[in-house]
Amino acid sequence: MSVGDRRLREVLTLDVDPVQVDATARYPLAGVYNSGRGLFKKNDLAGFGTSYKKLHRLRAGRLVVSRPQAFKGAIAVVPPEFDGFHLSPEFLTFSPLEGELDARFLSYLCAWPEFWQRVASGHGNPGTFRERVHAGRFLEIRLPIPDIDSQREAGQTLTFYRQKVEALDASAKRAKELSEAAAVALASRPDLSEPEKKARGWTKAPLRRLMEQVAHPVPVDPTKTYPNLGLRRSGRGVFRKGSIDGSRTSATTLNRVSAGQFIYSKNLAFDGAYAHVPTEFDGFFVSGELPTFQTHAADLDARWLATYMQSESDRTELGTSSKGLSRRRQRLSVGSLLDFEIWKPPLAEQLRARRKIQVLTRHRNLRTESEPVVAVLWLSTLDELMATLTG
Repeated sequence: MSVGDRRLREVLTLDVDPVQVDATARYPLAGVYNSGRGLFKKNDLAGFGTSYKKLHRLRAGRLVVSRPQAFKGAIAVVPPEFDGFHLSPEFLTFSPLEGELDARFLSYLCAWPEFWQRVASGHGNPGTFRERVHAGRFLEIRLPIPDIDSQREAGQTLTFYRQKVEALDASAKRAKELSEAAAVALASRPDLSEPEKKARGWTKAPLRRLMEQVAHPVPVDPTKTYPNLGLRRSGRGVFRKGSIDGSRTSATTLNRVSAGQFIYSKNLAFDGAYAHVPTEFDGFFVSGELPTFQTHAADLDARWLATYMQSESDRTELGTSSKGLSRRRQRLSVGSLLDFEIWKPPLAEQLRARRKIQVLTRHRNLRTESEPVVAVLWLSTLDELMATLTG
């Protein structure tokens, strides 16, 4: 069905529910995500802990709009579980006129980027810091809104496609999780008992017998920039960060890394930030928070070790044997890491496991690359349906 645009004032009315703040009361607080992603719960607000004299109370089914962030998609329909929550006066609420606007169709409008763009174009320059959405101007925005029966039909269609896209996304994420778990299992072999490991030539030894810390400190020259790498959590390897400007960093020295080294993050060790340095990162620089090690080539493969260290049982053991790895504010020292004992298979078995792990890693990376494609698929479906409404 093709329809023309209608002003929002034809289907919505401003309906703010102000609440006088009581210093002795506590208020369940909500926030609104950008990009049409709905509401989220925040910590309760103590009345004595805010300078606001009033708060705006939410009611299920109303449209809530962030005055400063609406052009970024901070617009949502209030679901039942947020009924009675509160927001600051920076948020406006509107009620759909009975028989004019279907709540499900409205929720999909909130996820439509064209809606946010129309908010921006109707409220001046969104880059202006003090720019705010005004209720009257917001209600003048035009959107493709058909009759109520057509809205319900469109809502059902979009729900069907949304569920398909969400199922596809969930399957991809689950496959990625299984790939990661399989990689760790290939490295650590939790299916083998200790006697079975010994029979296959596995030995238990502290890491200090299998590798040593190495460092190539380089004095910082304020006239130079230094390529910088970081570590991802959960054994997902290294990544390129913005270069370090020698004239702006407070560091006096940086450590230059070499391909093939084992590297970890003192601060993120509990999150699995262990990796080996790939060839393309040879010569990059890191701070002392990312120590580097040279493994003994005849005994230990750095890539195998980076995966082995993702084992939940080993990380738990390491957390209890070292000072507070289980506490997020504490760091894993080099000494604690080197004292940690691992079960090490013969090098040939490490290399066989590594080859299989590399295949799983490629599959995981492909699934990671598909995630934005799935998001685009949903937005293109939403766009296409809205286009059919406007002809």
